[in-house]
Amino acid sequence: MKIFHFHVGSDKCASTVIQLVFSAKPMRKVMEQYSIDFPHQVFHSTLRLTKKRITSFQEDENYESERSLHFETLKNSPSKGFFMTQECFFGVTVDKGMSNSCQASCEAISYLTEGFDTRIIIVFRRQDTYLESTYNQLIKRGETRTFDAFLDDVPLENLKWDAVADTYADGFENDKVTVVPFEKKVLQTGGIGQIIEGITAAMGMSEKFEEEPPVVNPSIAPSVLERQRQANMNLSEEDALQHTEWLIATYPKEQHEPHNLMSEDDRRRLIEFYRESNARLVDKYMQGYDGGYYLSL
Repeated sequence: MKIFHFHVGSDKCASTVIQLVFSAKPMRKVMEQYSIDFPHQVFHSTLRLTKKRITSFQEDENYESERSLHFETLKNSPSKGFFMTQECFFGVTVDKGMSNSCQASCEAISYLTEGFDTRIIIVFRRQDTYLESTYNQLIKRGETRTFDAFLDDVPLENLKWDAVADTYADGFENDKVTVVPFEKKVLQTGGIGQIIEGITAAMGMSEKFEEEPPVVNPSIAPSVLERQRQANMNLSEEDALQHTEWLIATYPKEQHEPHNLMSEDDRRRLIEFYRESNARLVDKYMQGYDGGYYLSL
């Protein structure tokens, strides 16, 4: 049975960089040595398939067509395995009053990859910085709430990462779910490069990733984030978008620059709120990493 390695995110954890690295020639040549392919046609077609957030899964003609046209065809490929990265299947939401749809994502992936030995790869970051980075992304898309108002609206239970990982483990078995930490403080030596190595290791590849990938999908520098929020409130949608693009080009956030949107009290409160969940995440899914960063400031 062919193996299907499926990276589902999370968002704000270098997913765009992962897409670029694994679709580029150097990584494709490495994967060829292990008889693993990154089928671009499947990546683009599943991206179109998930333009709308999956809240519940029900087999329909779009999914049926996708499976027969692309996934079934891969079974005749000479490759022994495949890699896919598609954060649209992550299933976590920070929208007020909304629940996660990870179960629906599992059902969709299971349907599409029926007949494959499916393995799930997830990259997590600590919840406080995840929320800060998510807010920056929302500001780029027209958000008008202050960060404090956004934080008040977040359904915090949705970000208990151990429960998210458990959902995928229940759908695909414990030993078929790999969790890779995002933070350089946990990885110690490599930043994005070591995240790539964590993913390739999950695929049975031992090569080291020496080059640091370029910054893509940059955030707005924290010093001018409020300027964009005001633009979102006072300009037309088109003008606000142009302003966003100008700010990103002129004032991009440095790769390791902290967002500093959250008060220290709120940060401590969040870390305490997730301490038990994160301890279980580290113990069950992040063995081999020093997960102390997830438990305290």
